[in-house]
Amino acid sequence: MSGYDIQQLINLSQYYSEHSPRGEQARNLLDEFYKDENSYMYATEILDSDQATPVIKSCAINTLRDLILKRWDQISEEERENIRNYIFNLVDTYGSDPNVDPAIRTSADLALV
Repeated sequence: MSGYDIQQLINLSQYYSEHSPRGEQARNLLDEFYKDENSYMYATEILDSDQATPVIKSCAINTLRDLILKRWDQISEEERENIRNYIFNLVDTYGSDPNVDPAIRTSADLALV
């Protein structure tokens, strides 16, 4: 699937841990998103959203990390530079914000390494 409705992903992510049909829908959609090799294109929009839950932020960071680890040589030099700069700035921002979930901060750190 491509062309995600990011607001829908963000909204559904709040139900990720629920044992309900909506929770199952959230888990399925986030799993589909994570497995889509183009999902990294939406990561910055998710990470920049104040409404995004830690679950979807972690998923977004991990899409960037997977891109770096598995397909870094398949994207343009310009995209690599933009992603590198974005992650560096994200780590810097998260490192100075005491309200950021420590797991999200660690995920961002790992994506940078």
